[in-house]
Order: sequence, then C-alpha cells, then structure tokens
Amino acid sequence: MWILRDPEKHGWYPGIFKLPSMWKDVVAGEELLFRGVTATNEFVLSCNCKSSSEPFHVYYYNFIKETITRVEIQGMGAFERGSIVGLFTNHGADVKLV
Repeated sequence: MWILRDPEKHGWYPGIFKLPSMWKDVVAGEELLFRGVTATNEFVLSCNCKSSSEPFHVYYYNFIKETITRVEIQGMGAFERGSIVGLFTNHGADVKLV
C-alpha cells in the first residue's frame, strides 16, 4: 500500500501490512473488498457477497493495535442480487427514530 507521509512534497512511500494469523478465522473464507481507512487507524473491508441471502459483513482492522472487528449488517436481504453497496468511512449520523 502506498502511504502519503509528506503532503507538501507529495511524498508517497510503500508500506506493507501483514494481517495477523487470526484473520483467517475471523474472515472464514469471505472474498473482501478494500473500502478505505478511518481516522482511528483502521482499514475498512467488506464482503463481496454473491447473493443477497448471505450475511453482509464489514471488517475493521486496526493496523496499530492489530485488532479485527467484524460487524454484520442486517436487513441486506431486501436488496436484489448484484446491488451495489456504498461504504463511507468516518461518516456519522443520528439514526435515532423520532
């Protein structure tokens, strides 16, 4: 992965991140897509689900602490197969029902 270390000089440097061995147990063979990086040092990945009947997961990998969090998004079965899911890192919203 290329990392911007000097924005003024546009200095990009290669970085290599090794996933911990527990990664295989958490992901359980899902095909993942890289979605971005959060301000809290987490890579965001999501499953590349082939059908709407499969659970939809979002994974957060903190490359500083080497921790993985898996979040299951419920209600994705309402979307048809082949639907595009957009993920926005560092976006907050108040989802409280009025």
